Amino acid sequence: MTPHAKQATVELMTTHHRLSKARACRIVGLSRSVLYRPKVNWMERDKEVIDALNAIIAKRSRWGFWKCFDRMRLDGLPFNHKKVHRVYCDMKLNMPRRTKKLSWTGFLRQVDN
Repeated sequence: MTPHAKQATVELMTTHHRLSKARACRIVGLSRSVLYRPKVNWMERDKEVIDALNAIIAKRSRWGFWKCFDRMRLDGLPFNHKKVHRVYCDMKLNMPRRTKKLSWTGFLRQVDN
């Protein structure tokens, strides 16, 4: 069950079943602090990083994370590499590694062994 669904369940239990928030949270298995913590819109918060990554990827689509991050640093953007990596993966920019292609003779050597 996701935290958002747990929050909705706690709200339902407090309004319809007249349980306290503490008891409803205990039943659902949710921390009470989650109810009072303000909601964060990550798209707004990470907008600068997203714009910077989109600008770099528009020019160099095959660049990986570290090249993009180094380019951002050279451009003077002071973002943390962990935040940039989280946004990079959320945007699904991470690509699989390239594998070495075997030639026909390499294939025959593998078959012989």
